[in-house]
Amino acid sequence: MCGIFGYLNYGNCIKNEDLKDIIESLAYESAVRGIDATGVAFINSKSKLEIQKAPKPSYSFKMNFPKINPPVLIGHTRHTTQGTEKLNINNHPFLGGKGNNQFALAHNGILYNDKELRKENKLPDTKIQTDSYIAVQLLEQSGDISLMSVASMSEKIEGSFVFTVLDKYANLYISKKDNPISIIHHKGMKLYIYASTEKILMSALMKSNLINYFTPTEKNTGDIEFVELMDGEVVKIDNKGIDSKTTFKPKKTSILEWCEGGIDFRFYNDEDAYWQDLKNVAKFIGYDEEFIESLISEGFSADEIEDFIYGEINNDLSFRF
Repeated sequence: MCGIFGYLNYGNCIKNEDLKDIIESLAYESAVRGIDATGVAFINSKSKLEIQKAPKPSYSFKMNFPKINPPVLIGHTRHTTQGTEKLNINNHPFLGGKGNNQFALAHNGILYNDKELRKENKLPDTKIQTDSYIAVQLLEQSGDISLMSVASMSEKIEGSFVFTVLDKYANLYISKKDNPISIIHHKGMKLYIYASTEKILMSALMKSNLINYFTPTEKNTGDIEFVELMDGEVVKIDNKGIDSKTTFKPKKTSILEWCEGGIDFRFYNDEDAYWQDLKNVAKFIGYDEEFIESLISEGFSADEIEDFIYGEINNDLSFRF
């Protein structure tokens, strides 16, 4: 699993140093979900998409934050599952499109049918080794970035995901299936901010200069609104702060899993895919699948196991800062 984070500042009410501070806080907190690489994409002062990324954890990543407030920024911290992070083209966000029709995309999750989709849709081979890049290619093939094109892309993909897409007009799209996302809209400040989990988002706010404006002890009070996004939904937040949604039909997940001794053919439902993602992350910190299975058999919930895993990663990271 990886971390995603970002903001959309449609009112230009916030100081540049405060925006820089919240992004640094969000990136720092998102390290619990991936330390192999870090990247950001934003609209720069020339109204162009700019991407900065490197195979470094977020606490070592030095972002060249522009002097003029970027209206919108998407970020990503990577836990490598496919494609070495040492080759920077494998890291997120990815640049898509051509000429004046460019966009940036970041993904959290694991996709299973990227090779099949590339063949079915006659998409070109690429030097980028990650499963995530198929989403970029499908959007390029559609010819535009819209609620419908993002929903259509999402409907074709098997696996678990949250996609964040930034277009050249400073519109933000978020598509969800089986992976977490937490979004806050501060109506007074005219600001949306988001992160993979509410815990990361709240921790980042508490450690940022913006905490003076946020007192989110209860959801949807005062100027603070939590934007709920369900599995099978895409939200578009435009450059004027207006959000609109559409839905897609999530594709059932099937996996041909190569394992020792041959090919093991398995069908996973959505819940199984989520558990497999948790097991993959657990391996990263030294816990095998049997250990996770034992927690499940003892009655621990998915949320409890996820909190434990990310708590262990956070404890490990605390010795590195």
